[in-house]
Amino acid sequence: MADPGLQQLLLQAAERAEAGDFAQAAELSQQLLKRDEADAGALFLLGRSFAMLDRNDEAIETLEKAAQTQPDNIEVFNLLGHLLYHSNRHEEAKDAFGRCLELNPDHVEAMRQMANLTLGSDQANALQLFERAHALAPDHGDLMFDYAWAMLYSAGDTDMGANLFRRWFALGQGTADRGSIALQALNYASN
Repeated sequence: MADPGLQQLLLQAAERAEAGDFAQAAELSQQLLKRDEADAGALFLLGRSFAMLDRNDEAIETLEKAAQTQPDNIEVFNLLGHLLYHSNRHEEAKDAFGRCLELNPDHVEAMRQMANLTLGSDQANALQLFERAHALAPDHGDLMFDYAWAMLYSAGDTDMGANLFRRWFALGQGTADRGSIALQALNYASN
């Protein structure tokens, strides 16, 4: 992108996204893509903006294009994986998170999501991923909650699951609905 006008347009789109104005960021990104349809930065920004606007199908389509132009961009694959996961396209999500882990074997969020996706089909590997991710990010609240759930209900290790839920409570990062689930799990573990 040698054209200063295109660089300025991308900068404006990024600023709008940082300000939380994802509709304007998407519009500016689309303007840029009309002039350069393969602009990697604009594709990622547009995909992210669509995701934040709950336009998931458009976000996935855009991020798939971004992945083709940026096959080594971890954040493209991470965001794409999340969107695919929440669109119940789990095999494709595994591929996206797998690519994240190829690029960075210590990508905690990709490990967390891959563990969640494979817990039912490859429990041993999923639990290893949870353990490894937890060792790298011991205070990651969402990871700890998922790991606790997996230990308690999938692995049947009530002591470990309960300890993780207690630590999760101590972090104070949870939502009311997850807190209710954790309390029920702790009650289950104590019986």
